[in-house]
Amino acid sequence: MPSSSSSPPQTSQDVMVLHRIIRFIAKLAAHSFFTEVRVIGGENVPKDGPIIVTATHHNMMLDPVILSVGFPHERMLNYWSKAGLFKHPVAAWILYSSGNIPVDRKSNDRQKLFKGTFQALAKGNAVALFPEGTSYTEPRIMQVKDGAAWAALEYTKWKKDHPELADQPEVRIVPAAIVYTNKSKYRSAVVMEFGKPIPASEYVEQFLSEGEGAARAAVKRMSRKIESELIETTINSPDCRLYTLLILIRDSLAAIIGLPFFFLPLIVHIPAYIMGRIGAKLVEEEEETQAQNKVAFGLISLLFIYSSAFFFLWALFWYTPLGALLSGFLVYLFAAYHTQMIDGNYERAKRFVAAWRVLVGVWTPRRFDLSLSALSQFMTPKTPAPNPWIERPRGPAKSESGDTPLVRSSSLTDLQLQKEPPVKTRASRRPPSRRLVRHVLRARVEAVNALASLFDQLEEAGSQKRIRSSPHLAQTFGETIVAQTVAEGAGEYGGSSEATEGYRAVKEVVAFLRQKGAKIPTLRHGRIQGNWAALSSEGEEYTTSDEKEGATLGSI
Repeated sequence: MPSSSSSPPQTSQDVMVLHRIIRFIAKLAAHSFFTEVRVIGGENVPKDGPIIVTATHHNMMLDPVILSVGFPHERMLNYWSKAGLFKHPVAAWILYSSGNIPVDRKSNDRQKLFKGTFQALAKGNAVALFPEGTSYTEPRIMQVKDGAAWAALEYTKWKKDHPELADQPEVRIVPAAIVYTNKSKYRSAVVMEFGKPIPASEYVEQFLSEGEGAARAAVKRMSRKIESELIETTINSPDCRLYTLLILIRDSLAAIIGLPFFFLPLIVHIPAYIMGRIGAKLVEEEEETQAQNKVAFGLISLLFIYSSAFFFLWALFWYTPLGALLSGFLVYLFAAYHTQMIDGNYERAKRFVAAWRVLVGVWTPRRFDLSLSALSQFMTPKTPAPNPWIERPRGPAKSESGDTPLVRSSSLTDLQLQKEPPVKTRASRRPPSRRLVRHVLRARVEAVNALASLFDQLEEAGSQKRIRSSPHLAQTFGETIVAQTVAEGAGEYGGSSEATEGYRAVKEVVAFLRQKGAKIPTLRHGRIQGNWAALSSEGEEYTTSDEKEGATLGSI
């Protein structure tokens, strides 16, 4: 590699001027899109010394933005970039100064592969990466690759060959879980939780041993530890309730009273809202990319809006130096006022719209409700397309007996290989909410009754009854942890490893939920029912008892 990529300029690497500028702009963008970036476990992040931050990756470019903006102690983060981008001296300076370090992915020599990483860690800097390898929309962590573990352990090996680094603290891996309350929605919130640091010293002895496959086994152990720490950093969802008519009236009055104060900033910022919506529409099938586009498109729009406002105000002050300061200050106040008004009114406006939809849907005549046959096409959640960068089990298809691989004919007459041309269909138009409200309320009742039945069965179970739990929760509450041997896969590095399963007593779980304030439904006094949602403006009756029972509302 050229010298420009092998040794970063001292000034750009240590000061990282562009990184500070980019982080400042990113902070403005993040706080204009999200209501809050909350940091939990900041005390787990060392203030100095070499660390490798392993973060979850579910929201494209916004993940490094949030990680850099909210990282504790305002430490500068270095991200991996393709080594070929560092060949030109000017490009190398820009990349180093903006917080990038080269990774030579084409090299089979890991000491060369992580050379830029070693140089950053040797200076006591922080390196950040996303071990899942790609951004995706899934309800759980799908994979944790071994790059972080390899980098940490190879650095420890490299450090032993450099006596001048003997007094430097050992490298530690800091897990970071980035959780979005609604990652593609404007004015949602972000919670970033940091787990306990994982010291590389616990795995070095096995990694440096001369046993066959020992190094890879140590890396796998460390990767599993990283994955378990990321899984443990979970966030509980907030409790949501159906608001009553009194709440609707209150929010209606509040919206009417506050509208004159919010009208001007709303009108001025409409272009930014429209551009953000356009950006989301461009990637409608990729939820993890929508917020990224909204922030980027909105930020560009705001630059034009605030620049125009600044020059307009400056013109009123006759382009004087003092007028420039006053104009800049007024634009800043206007932007802050807009953000405060959004935080105070946006959630209230959403509740207001939702409550009116429920009210209209409940009092609309039942003959306008969507039929069950027409409703069926909207009852299956849309499944995101498979991510090609997530590793999934591979293998040849086998015969029904499972003995021999299934070989398919390549004949042109083989109908199984003939792919039909894609049929272009128009996307189903979403029906008006008033035609869906009763179906939604009925489904809520059925869900609560099913949940109540489950809890009744759990409470009636004996004291020895246990349910499966995450190992870290079982360990926290002093319950059972069972070890079992699982296969890691076949091939050159195949083998087996020890995994654990946790179990908790049913009564302990129910008692824990009640202690935390959970309202646990029960069927001991009959099915949960309520009649107000079944009414309509025409006082319609139900033809069967089953229909009536299914349409009633629970006190949810």
